[in-house]
Amino acid sequence: MDGAALLYSSDFGFQYTYPAGWTRVDTASMMPSIQMQQQARALTDKAKRAAACTHIGLLVTRSNPTMKIIIIELPYSCYGSSYQDSEVSTYGPGVLDGLGQQFDIGAPTSTTTYKLGKHSIWANRSHATLKQHPDQPYEMETVCTILSKAAVCWVAIAEQAQMLSVLEQGQVSLDGDPLVALVPPPAFGIAGAQ
Repeated sequence: MDGAALLYSSDFGFQYTYPAGWTRVDTASMMPSIQMQQQARALTDKAKRAAACTHIGLLVTRSNPTMKIIIIELPYSCYGSSYQDSEVSTYGPGVLDGLGQQFDIGAPTSTTTYKLGKHSIWANRSHATLKQHPDQPYEMETVCTILSKAAVCWVAIAEQAQMLSVLEQGQVSLDGDPLVALVPPPAFGIAGAQ
């Protein structure tokens, strides 16, 4: 990540750096509508509870070219139960499915799993278009992990694939571990990538 970075510190045991100069969006007014839409789509009580408890911890944007980084948090204190580290490969696709409400998400261009310290990470890259603007293609990257207080996903939506490196190079501390790149450079080229 070039230049200065700002630090987002979550109440759920992690920190993430993002580029200074990006616009931080207040998501408080968006969440009730998003949660209601997700609950309406949910087929099980567990999915409805997850939709009610999930929130956007951070949304930062830039323009020209357009890119958004979103951090989606599911706190266990609200959800009523926790995920195990081994469940990250089922949690991540569930979040991606939820994003399908606003995006037509194509088949994954790449999916991988890797470790950051003791935490398993699931990551996916896909082509996507906004349902309301199918003429505008995007690249989407979703990176998820299971922490001691919450399940968390970072989502990047970018006009250009090379911009995904901004998300990947952001430094993350998970449950007090030292700061490291969210997606290490060889992650999509290591064993486990599909």
